[in-house]
Formats: sequence, structure tokens, C-alpha cells
Amino acid sequence: MTIIYNYDTDGNYINNQVALVDEFGKEILLENSTYLEPLEEKEGYKVKFNGEKWIYEEIPQTPEPTLDELKSQKREEINQARDAAEQGGFEYMGKIFDSDQVSCQRISTAAQAMSLMPASDENKITWTCQDNSTIELTATELSGLVVALAAWSNTCHQRATKLKAQIEAAETAEELEKITWGDNPSTL
Repeated sequence: MTIIYNYDTDGNYINNQVALVDEFGKEILLENSTYLEPLEEKEGYKVKFNGEKWIYEEIPQTPEPTLDELKSQKREEINQARDAAEQGGFEYMGKIFDSDQVSCQRISTAAQAMSLMPASDENKITWTCQDNSTIELTATELSGLVVALAAWSNTCHQRATKLKAQIEAAETAEELEKITWGDNPSTL
């Protein structure tokens, strides 16, 4: 029983197997295989077949990112968390309202439209909340919704600003790892 050694199209060693035999009893050497036994594995190197023999090819080392690069990555992480929180909904009158870009535009448009209507407690708009429940809002309550939306946006941005100041002050990668958005942007 003969062992053959398989490699991928780039020559990297994959595995070994027993050689197949055709109907005449002749061994079949598969494409991308050899009878030559590969070199022992060596840390930091790939074992490759170059068409004639097995060789070591150094695995390129990814350089450690600099502190400035890590800070840039952390700022981007905070920006993404801020955007997700800001657009993930906010509370007003005991309900959670959507705050994605389209919802913000709808809130603003509805408030402007209500402000043009004659002042009356009978003029109300029915708004669908994030949980699909509805709430009746007067013009004053709708204006309060706009204020609550702006306050939520401000809270998210203020938190991001404070976290970015911590990022700038960090002197090590370990300090940067500890800086996270957390679950509730209204608490610092």
C-alpha cells in the first residue's frame, strides 16, 4: 500500500491518502499529489510543493496595528454604535418610537403639518409606535415628540463625544479595549 501526499493548486500541503489502483493493479497518482513525503510542519511556515520538492514558505506576519490605528478603529466602532442607537428608537410618553432617517422625516413632516392646522384639542394624529401599537397625539404632543427625538439624538452624540475623548486620552491598546458604547447611551 502506497501513500500519496495531496496539495492544493497553490502547492500547499493538504493531507495524505492511500494511492488508488486502477483495474490493472497500477497505482494512480492524482493531480496535485506526489509520492514525496512532505517536510515536518514548522511554526511560521507553510509546507508547499514546488513541482519538484517540498519547501517551506514563510507565512507573512501581519504587523500589529499602531496605537493611532487602533484609536481610529475604536472611533469607527463608537460611530457605528452611536448611529445604531440613535436610529434604533427612543422613548416618549411611555412608548418607543422609531428613529431611523425615514421615521425622523415623517415625524418632522407631521409636526409641521399639525402646526398649520387650527389649534384644537380635537385635531390629533394617530402614530404607529415601534411595537406596532398606536397612540393619538395632539399638536402639542407631536411637538413634544420632535423635542424628544432631538434630545435622544443629542444624548447619543454627547455620549459618542465623551467616549471619543477617552479614546484620545488612551495610552495603551488595553485602555482602548475597555472603552465601549454599552447598552444605554443615556448613562455614562
